[in-house]
Amino acid sequence: MRHNRLLLLVAMATLLFSNSLTYAGGKARVAVVEFKAKVPKAHWQLGTAMADLLIDELVNTGLYSVLERGALDKVQREQKLTITGEVDAATGAQFGKLVGAEYLVVGAITKFEEKDKKGIGGVFGKKLAGGVGMSTSELALTLRVINSTTGEIMVSEKVSQKESSVGVAGATRIGGIPLGGGLFKSKAMQTAMEKAIRNCVLIVTTHLPGPDPNAVDYPLIEVEMTGVDFKLLKKLTKQLKALDGVAEVKRTFSNNVARFNVSYDGSADELAEAIEETSPEGVELEVTGFSDSKVEMAVK
Repeated sequence: MRHNRLLLLVAMATLLFSNSLTYAGGKARVAVVEFKAKVPKAHWQLGTAMADLLIDELVNTGLYSVLERGALDKVQREQKLTITGEVDAATGAQFGKLVGAEYLVVGAITKFEEKDKKGIGGVFGKKLAGGVGMSTSELALTLRVINSTTGEIMVSEKVSQKESSVGVAGATRIGGIPLGGGLFKSKAMQTAMEKAIRNCVLIVTTHLPGPDPNAVDYPLIEVEMTGVDFKLLKKLTKQLKALDGVAEVKRTFSNNVARFNVSYDGSADELAEAIEETSPEGVELEVTGFSDSKVEMAVK
């Protein structure tokens, strides 16, 4: 039943997207879902932390339009879906289309060990001068990239990283999750995670196309509108495309909520004002909130 419901939602979303999913600055749109932690003793937030690290690093490359993990979580909650790092290719491709991503990046953590002289889980087994401990950590994962347009698994590679070091993990947070005493203890594991993620970025950038050099590089602003029906959706899309400064508009629609990704030569508040001033005849829109990259609106 859930599979059929997802197929229906994807069919609706596909009708709303063009065949070519390129975005602001000609960048492909990429979604990274929460990694699956297949290690019995691993902290339950490990998969989330690894996905957040990869998202940050992919954003830093400047090569892709990377969806926020919060946006993916919201879609999953609304549609009552569970998509993790072990999703099959067909379902992964369908989910990618549903959230408007051309490529879906998934991962499964298969090994996560911190060892000292006495075994796994400790940090201060072998004492060095001054009472500082030596630790060895090993991390392994499988990374896959799914093409949402074709349903093809473009790449599936194993990443393994082993590190030894002196000392404990630094006081760091990943997506609000505390490290050093939280997910792991050793500096060796911290280094192993960072290097493994850099290897994942290399895999992704090797297999995914870069930005179109001829595309207009305008900021991408998300516009979320509530209280929208399908008939109004078409009017709002036409309105957005006609606004001065708008280079491209992509959209998804479910449960009377329309989400537009607008390539716009201006700020979010300027876009919100322009939308309010040019709303379709007989339709009154109000801004309920905005940030630097998102506008929230509702139909009165």
